[in-house]
Amino acid sequence: MNADMKWLDNPEVFKVNQLAPHSDHSYYSDYSDMKKEKNPLFQSLNGQWEFSYSKNVKSRPVNFYEETFDASGFDKIMVPGHIELAGYDKIRYINTMYPWEGKEYHRGAYSMEATGAEKGMFSEAEYNPVGSYIKYFDLDKSMCGKRIHICFEGVEEAMYLWLNGQFVGYAEDSFTPSEFDLTPYIKEKGNVLAVQVHKMSTAAFLEDQDFFRFFGIFRNVTLKAIPDVHMDDVWFQPVLNQDNVSGSVSVSMKVSAPDAQSITANFILKDREENLLVEKSVQLKKENDQLEGTICTDLETVKLWDNHDPYLYHAYVELKAEDGSLVEVIPYDIGFRRIEIIDKIIYLNGKRLVITGVNRHEWNPETGRCIGLEDMRADIACMLRNNINSVRTCHYPDQIPWYYMCDNAGIQTGNLLFHAFLIQHLKLKMLCIMRNYHQQEEQFYAYTEQSEESEVSTAGKVMWKTNIISVRKKTSDIHLPFVSCNEDIQDVSINIELGE
Repeated sequence: MNADMKWLDNPEVFKVNQLAPHSDHSYYSDYSDMKKEKNPLFQSLNGQWEFSYSKNVKSRPVNFYEETFDASGFDKIMVPGHIELAGYDKIRYINTMYPWEGKEYHRGAYSMEATGAEKGMFSEAEYNPVGSYIKYFDLDKSMCGKRIHICFEGVEEAMYLWLNGQFVGYAEDSFTPSEFDLTPYIKEKGNVLAVQVHKMSTAAFLEDQDFFRFFGIFRNVTLKAIPDVHMDDVWFQPVLNQDNVSGSVSVSMKVSAPDAQSITANFILKDREENLLVEKSVQLKKENDQLEGTICTDLETVKLWDNHDPYLYHAYVELKAEDGSLVEVIPYDIGFRRIEIIDKIIYLNGKRLVITGVNRHEWNPETGRCIGLEDMRADIACMLRNNINSVRTCHYPDQIPWYYMCDNAGIQTGNLLFHAFLIQHLKLKMLCIMRNYHQQEEQFYAYTEQSEESEVSTAGKVMWKTNIISVRKKTSDIHLPFVSCNEDIQDVSINIELGE
């Protein structure tokens, strides 16, 4: 299969050869590898790449992915990072005259008012910048001889991928991971990885949100070695019973393995102090092209996760070969909690939950939406200093480590979709904040049916009241993040009261 630039124009093509989504679990060959600073089964490709900027598809370096291509005329760029902040092109920010700053007329392909121009609206546009990346690398010794996948955690907006001159795949998943199989083309030495990133495709019609829009490889790029026996997908489901004392855990697994192998899954549950609580095994059974199995267990007493004491248990799944040898181990922390709405009141573990929340973008004043673990730790620390227990991850999925950090800190998370969910049944009045951060004005707000007059607090922050509504009487997965904060909040009270 060859890459086709017309995919940029076709809303029915948003991925090619992209691997199916799966759980974000870590995996190791054995317990000793878990203690190492670097997982031997992972290899980062972050760092300096070769780079060329083009104004449009027509002017891009067409054959740059070939192994013999001379990239001596390319610039250097850091990955992860935004192309605009590396000195190319310009940042887009607009919340009116959608889609592209009101300067170009585009009607989406297959829309009722289509003019016919959609056939080349992005592949033939005079302005649709392209970033061409090249990365030369050798495979780590610990990775050799295994299946190799590559994971792009975030690429805006449309990406084409080649390895050693061979086309690998295409994806438009800007803020969720895109994973591809490199096994047929990978070498131990002298690999040439080529990525072409296009600023706009038909996916751009989904971008009507009020935030800065960049393009480029802005999150981590990682090679993953896949063992012969491997946990492809796993789902841990801890349940707190209605008595708020007992609970249960189920673990559903999908495993890839050679046809001749008989694989056993062993589930282990330990408390925070590493005391063994449960150990239970199941023989995996062949279902279609995978081995599948589920382990369920009941617990007479559990310690509850809440905002004040985010108690997490340590769960492990061991995959064992027929001779009993350990071939893979999967660690995962789980917590027991139940969130529900009863008579328009939100309860956590049977107790009323008072929500103090913030609205958060992934943002660094120097690197934009490309942030690291230190940025995340600083945001968590800020929230805890200000007694924040909920965060709205606005407009897009955040980096995966953020959710684990929040779970460990006792902070509930939610996103924009939840606010659409809220607009049906439960009326809440809440106080929101609009503030200035590093001389860059960012507006934070709650979606509303009705809005009252805004007022300015003594701290100089603009506040307004708004009504927000919820969908059903009871649910087991509700998160309510509403108020914005990037620094310490001063002289601001956060009130949530039930409406009629």
